[in-house]
Amino acid sequence: MALTGEKKSIIVFAFITVFMDSLNYALIVPILPYLIKELHSTPMEEGILFSSYAIFQLISLMIMGPGSDVFGRKPFLLLSLFGSCFGSIFQAMSYSMWALIVWRSFTGLFAGSLILVQAVIADLIPAEDRSIYLSRLDACVTAAFILGPAIGGILGQVNNHFPLYVAGVASGVAMIVAMIFLNESNPLVIQRRNAKKNSVAVAPTESVAAPAAESVVEVKEEKKEEAPVEKKKLKVTKTMCLCFCFEFCLRWTVNAFDSRYGIYLTDVFDTPSIVFSGLVIIQSVLCCVFQSLIYPMLMSKLKVPIPYLALTGMIIEFFAYLLITVDSEYGSMAATLLLWIGFSMAAPTSVSIISVSEGVK
Repeated sequence: MALTGEKKSIIVFAFITVFMDSLNYALIVPILPYLIKELHSTPMEEGILFSSYAIFQLISLMIMGPGSDVFGRKPFLLLSLFGSCFGSIFQAMSYSMWALIVWRSFTGLFAGSLILVQAVIADLIPAEDRSIYLSRLDACVTAAFILGPAIGGILGQVNNHFPLYVAGVASGVAMIVAMIFLNESNPLVIQRRNAKKNSVAVAPTESVAAPAAESVVEVKEEKKEEAPVEKKKLKVTKTMCLCFCFEFCLRWTVNAFDSRYGIYLTDVFDTPSIVFSGLVIIQSVLCCVFQSLIYPMLMSKLKVPIPYLALTGMIIEFFAYLLITVDSEYGSMAATLLLWIGFSMAAPTSVSIISVSEGVK
């Protein structure tokens, strides 16, 4: 479905916003293993650093999702970008592992821009087209991971703290773009705002002449005829529970990879940061092509069912994890490309299925 008018504008600026915020994270990815090494971390501190970010991100998602249903997508998106901006800057100013852990956790507490833009898509896009737009959103995030590691790798040659400052600027730019150009998409919030404006606009006063008062009554009657947007109730189904379990397993494995693979390369092969940055760029290009072109083609043209794509992706990931442990540096890196092909096939599954699920009534 081709979008027009305000809906298209909201989707475009929402994608720009999540791209800039993802650029924040992508700038940091190739540098973080080397910053940790510079700060003389212990294995326990490394684990706490990555786990604390994930834990606070979970808390963030549990608050921001329901909160945006009540108060709107835009306020929480701005809050998320604010946290990403200043969290990155304070991480850059950290010269001890525990300071880095604290500010990394703070950043995780506001890491909700992606889920909020997914909610924007659910607000505006019909159910039958959502999987395509969600795949394009993943491709947008992946595009940030093409540009981000390249910039981060270059800036990291100055020092390992500098990319974090630039990452904060990226989220700051995203916050400004969202503040100025992004409109609210939540239909319930829009309806409440319009109702408040209309009640003020048509409120009669004693000084209004009789014909004007009659006009006001007519306007009020017309407004009453407008069908209110019904608040949808969520019913958790077995399908949703399976999707939640699948998503947990998928994200757990990929987060384990993200948190350890860079450290693994430096410990086992002494891989320099510029090489690791190049690897992340190649992985991101592969994911972007797959998610923006191949996945939509498999879905819309070849009509491959989503569960089949997910199963194929997970099988590919399984064998990729086995191959990553080979004793060759470049052989291990090649296996990671296979891993991200599998991830690209599996990643849109849960959100796509839940967005068209019968659990929303």
